[in-house]
Amino acid sequence: TDGPTAGFETTWAVDGMTCVACAWVIEEVGKKTLGVREVRVDIMRREVHLRFDEGTSLKALASGIGAFGYGVALPGTRQDSAAGTRKDLVNLAIAGAIAANTMMLTLPYYTGLEAGRYAALFGWFSLLLATITVAVPGRVFFRNAWAASRMGMASLDLPIGLGVAAAWLYSVVQTALGHWHELYFDSLTVLVFALLVGRFFQSRAVERAVA
Repeated sequence: TDGPTAGFETTWAVDGMTCVACAWVIEEVGKKTLGVREVRVDIMRREVHLRFDEGTSLKALASGIGAFGYGVALPGTRQDSAAGTRKDLVNLAIAGAIAANTMMLTLPYYTGLEAGRYAALFGWFSLLLATITVAVPGRVFFRNAWAASRMGMASLDLPIGLGVAAAWLYSVVQTALGHWHELYFDSLTVLVFALLVGRFFQSRAVERAVA
């Protein structure tokens, strides 16, 4: 376009946007990309409209947005969200199953079983299950927090990731010391499961509204 708004324009479809915070993150990524003049996000349509100068690296912009877990495509080429839904459900199933089993393993500590070989056995099994939760379904919080930090931003995933990591590290230390009554693996796994459930239903609500 010519005049005071000279530049090139394009519109991208963005999968994975579920809330205002998502729009804010994408806008901030756009503002930090050299050559991008304007970024307008339409949450309901799940699109972002860009105005940029010649020579702007759209590949870098797409990579920056993709680093937060959002899918970028041209309008009309958006992939079906069924694959994303299946992935979310798998993570929910893993997190839910581990949370339930970790709670059962931790229950004896609340009923007086704080010492002995069974306490140690339950403690180490809880450590294993909680580690799987943090590394598999919970990795989304760390990935998003790290991507935001690299862009000089602080997203909601940052305090969540710090909290999960702190609870895991503290409990690992207590496990190594044999302090079985000071483990928080059950709280950690339930927290991750609850957060994923909330995000899943929020995402599905947006999908229905867009449809």
